[in-house]
Amino acid sequence: TGNGSITNFPFVPTIKIVTTTARYDLLRAEMDVNAGAYLDGVPMDTLTERTVELTRAVAGGQRTAGERAGHAQVQIWRDWHSVSQGAAQVFSGIAHTITTDLPARDLRIPLFATAHGTAADQVSVILPTSLCSGQIARLCAEQITERFGRRCIALVHTEGCGTSSEIEFNRTMIGYLAHPAVQHALLLEHGCEKTHNAYMRGLLADADLDPLAFGWASVQLDGGIQAVTDKMSAWFAARFAAEAPPIMREAGMDAVRIGLITRGTLPDPVAHALDQVTRALVGGGGLLVLSDQDGLRDHAAFLPELDWQPTLGYAQQPVAHGLHVMQMAFDHWNETLVGLGAAGVDLIVALTSAPPLPGHPLLPVVQVGIDGAAGEDYDLVLADDDPHMVDALFALITAVLARDYQPRQHMQANVDFQISRGFHGVSL
Repeated sequence: TGNGSITNFPFVPTIKIVTTTARYDLLRAEMDVNAGAYLDGVPMDTLTERTVELTRAVAGGQRTAGERAGHAQVQIWRDWHSVSQGAAQVFSGIAHTITTDLPARDLRIPLFATAHGTAADQVSVILPTSLCSGQIARLCAEQITERFGRRCIALVHTEGCGTSSEIEFNRTMIGYLAHPAVQHALLLEHGCEKTHNAYMRGLLADADLDPLAFGWASVQLDGGIQAVTDKMSAWFAARFAAEAPPIMREAGMDAVRIGLITRGTLPDPVAHALDQVTRALVGGGGLLVLSDQDGLRDHAAFLPELDWQPTLGYAQQPVAHGLHVMQMAFDHWNETLVGLGAAGVDLIVALTSAPPLPGHPLLPVVQVGIDGAAGEDYDLVLADDDPHMVDALFALITAVLARDYQPRQHMQANVDFQISRGFHGVSL
């Protein structure tokens, strides 16, 4: 490599040869061979002999620099699902109109008051600008959480390094940087990707967001894993020291922001209960976002008057609260969760007749099983003949938003973050 530190494979040692002495000196703890020494007069035969001896030693059990650094990842090739019909769009962001004659529900939930409105949580986030810096972001987030006792997460994903950087990627990154639940956010580039820090500054400017409100770090430019980790830790420490005490305020239904996703076949009573929850939430001034690929689209018991035309593109943020339908290229579970979350929801409610699936690293995902499901893996199981399903769903929603209950998949750290490549995107 001519760029410097790169990530490693988990169980097969990777010997990293850097082609410039300057990079080797900067990243000495993370590189194995300084091939750039040839340019400084070291004979090629000598460099070759050293490299062969190192290879023999590593084959015999000696740890490489990458193994000592402790970061590695596997990426399985994601096929290119190019969709000939359709393309990513920017929609109005104006909600669908639905009617309701349901009585108002008097929810009272303690929420954080933030510059972006109320939020159910306040979290620190490290956002890698590509897959290449993802594992370093994760290591640093874990260290910050342990050192400061503050929840810090890394939104590790598989895009950015050679990606076509479609609109879905751009909107997703901006959506999470501007999410009300994100209190402090830092962007970490590797240094050689297309979607580097300067690219991200341009996206922030286009979205009328101040780049100075965020932290910035670079694995290569800042001197390697340890140096950039120290820089990120210092940035968060300064932010924690300067922040004001949290301000809480009691909020009602108009502050509730929910994403809704279903999997499998839902019985009519369950679909009708979701219909009632949606009407009550939207009628009370809240936000509910659905995927246009969701199976509820074909269910006669759920909002029969809805035409299901998208009001939001993938990861697009709404202009105002109400009922929104988000355009999706596919019905992939995690891509759907990530797209819904970027719209600014505080909670995702998932109803499924299948076993529970991974949640979201930033946002709680409550998974509700249908009658007959294995209850120990769900946050709630609904019986078809239960006349109180709507009350049970609102009770669960309230408990999660008030931080009185954490979803089971979240507690088990069974989470994933996958950005959609949309209709035509591809990573190289």
